[in-house]
Amino acid sequence: SFAHSQGLEAAVHCGLVSDVESLEGFAATHARAAALLVGPFVRECAALGRGDWGPQEISRAVAMSNQLDTLLLGVPDNRHASLLTGQALLRLGMQGFGYGELRRVAAAAGFQAHHGISLGLICACAGVPPPLAVRIFLFSGTRDVLSAATRLDVLGPTAASRLLSHLGRFLQTLAEEVNHTPLSHARSTSPWLDILQSSHGRLRFHLFRS
Repeated sequence: SFAHSQGLEAAVHCGLVSDVESLEGFAATHARAAALLVGPFVRECAALGRGDWGPQEISRAVAMSNQLDTLLLGVPDNRHASLLTGQALLRLGMQGFGYGELRRVAAAAGFQAHHGISLGLICACAGVPPPLAVRIFLFSGTRDVLSAATRLDVLGPTAASRLLSHLGRFLQTLAEEVNHTPLSHARSTSPWLDILQSSHGRLRFHLFRS
């Protein structure tokens, strides 16, 4: 099977997404939910900066990973997908780019390698500014949703590219909102999306893992 559809496959099965217009609504809902739940963690992890991380930075990374894990407990499928993709991304950062800081964080007791945490830490190691890290997170997440839509035959690759471009200004606005959202205000904003993501495992047939 393919990787993760972020709840889109369940939405298609339920008839909630069937064309470009309904897909745009789903993609916007997903982007906003991800922005306000995970975006602040991406920003704060990226803010750890380049250089040799000491115990304070590693402890903060572990604390943030556990805080995000707690927020995701209510949607087990989403939490599992976040951990799987985050662990793969962290391995890429350690093996592909050789970032030693990531190895120390990964070895720390209690660390949960969620996707947003791993992306933020890699951005920190690469010297990517936190606002840009948030934009990367939102763009890549929306791209993944639209990529899943092409595999589910909701639209073709060209139409998906046009829709991603069309959503660009909306994603920029979301990124600016995330940059002014304290970590303590990270929250779930879409019960509808949570239900769809939770129902994926109950589908009789499915192409994606979540």
